[in-house]
Order: sequence, then structure tokens, then C-alpha cells
Amino acid sequence: DYGSILIITQTVLVFSLLAGFRYDKMPAAVAKLVSKISELSLGAYLCSWVFDQMIYPRLNATGLSMTEKWLWSPVIVAAILTGSLVAAWMIDGVYCVTVKPLVDRYLSKTAR
Repeated sequence: DYGSILIITQTVLVFSLLAGFRYDKMPAAVAKLVSKISELSLGAYLCSWVFDQMIYPRLNATGLSMTEKWLWSPVIVAAILTGSLVAAWMIDGVYCVTVKPLVDRYLSKTAR
């Protein structure tokens, strides 16, 4: 359940961990990748529900035992994470092209 105290606590801890990285001590390419994942993490978290709803019902319909499902968990988690990050990246791209320029223009006018 996304609203449980355990999930909320885990989410806050992960977001805090990503926000607290010291990028100056990482190689430039790694820092850029971690920074982008950090930027997309909230969107990916929100998008993951969609991918959960697409994958887990199909997994449950396969009739696999819990042990067999557990063996598939790395693949499933990787698929959900990848799909969620790509979806968040696409949404961020649309936002940056459509909404952000309007917000920036409005804020620059009101700041004067």
C-alpha cells in the first residue's frame, strides 16, 4: 500500500539520500547520471504505480509459485524502475518545453 507508514518512511529516506550526495567527489559522468536520477526520482516514484499496475497483475496470473516469482523479482524491479525513469524523463521534457517557459516568463514579470 503506497500510503503505509513503511513506504512513506522508505520514500523519504531514499529522496534524502539522493538529495544528500556529494557530487564534487564523484567522476563527472557518474555525478551527472546520479544528479539526473535524483531530479527524476519523485516523478519516477509517482509513475511507478502505473507500471506496477501493468506488471504485477500479469505476474499473478501466471500461476507461478512465490519462489518462482521471487526469482523473477530482479527483472521485474528493473523493468518497473526503467519504465518509471523513462516516463518521468519524458514528462520532465514536456514540462521543460511547454510549462516551464511560461512559468519563468510570469515569474520574471512579477519579480520586477
